[in-house]
Formats: sequence, structure tokens, C-alpha cells
Amino acid sequence: MKISYNEVEVSWIYNNRKIKYTCNGIQFAAKTDGVIYIEIFNYDVYERQYVTFEGDLILSHNIDNEEIKILSQDGELKTIRIPLLKEVSLSNSWNIYTSFGEDFNTKLHEYTFEGVLLKELSPSRGYSFYRLGNLNEGINVICRGNK
Repeated sequence: MKISYNEVEVSWIYNNRKIKYTCNGIQFAAKTDGVIYIEIFNYDVYERQYVTFEGDLILSHNIDNEEIKILSQDGELKTIRIPLLKEVSLSNSWNIYTSFGEDFNTKLHEYTFEGVLLKELSPSRGYSFYRLGNLNEGINVICRGNK
């Protein structure tokens, strides 16, 4: 699937239809793990969005306000506030992963699209969760050591 984007629109072909997703401040867009991933910088706000191939927003993460917005299966937009939120990633199983905390006191949460917390994980002793990314069917977690 070829993705085209400019500052105000991302477009692609899906099921022989041209899909257009519009938003101001688009900096980057790519197909990743069953969704369209979009980075937006608009009015000094940096946001990451995940959009279905049909063009529906399913997950939004504003880096500055410690919130993620998710579109639940019933079509309701839900907001989850996570103090000290650092990273957000979406798995192929459509679960949401977040890392939060400071320095070497970080945690990893796994949520459903209904906003239900499934798991809380801590890094190995002497490490912190640093970055989240997508890898094959799940996510990868990059850790950093304290030395």
C-alpha cells in the first residue's frame, strides 16, 4: 500500500477506494502493523495518530498533555489520562501500550480499546523503559540501564 501525504492530507488506496484523511500540520505518515501512523505538529503541539485503513481515527496521543484518546468498539471517544506519560504504541492485537514515569521509576501498561487496564509491568532492576515500537505481531520495548 502506497501512502502519500502533505501538510494537510494523507491518502492511500484501500479495497480499490481512495481514502483521504485530513488534518493540519502533518509531518510524517506511514503504514505500520495494520494501521496508518501519522505524526502531526500544529500550533506547537506534537501529536501521534493511528488511523484505520478505512480512514477512521482510532488512537491519538498528544505528547504534552499526558492523555491518549481512543475510539472504542462502540464508537465512543474515550480519554485516558496517565501522569508522566512518555510513550504510546499500538499492537496488532489492537491493545494499547504506554510507558510512564521518570528516570528509573518507569512502568508499562497494557490497555484494551475500552480503556481497561490489562497489565502493569516493571523493567528489570537497574533499567527503565525508554522507547516503545512495533515489531511483527506485538511491540518492542527499548530499555536503558542506569550505568
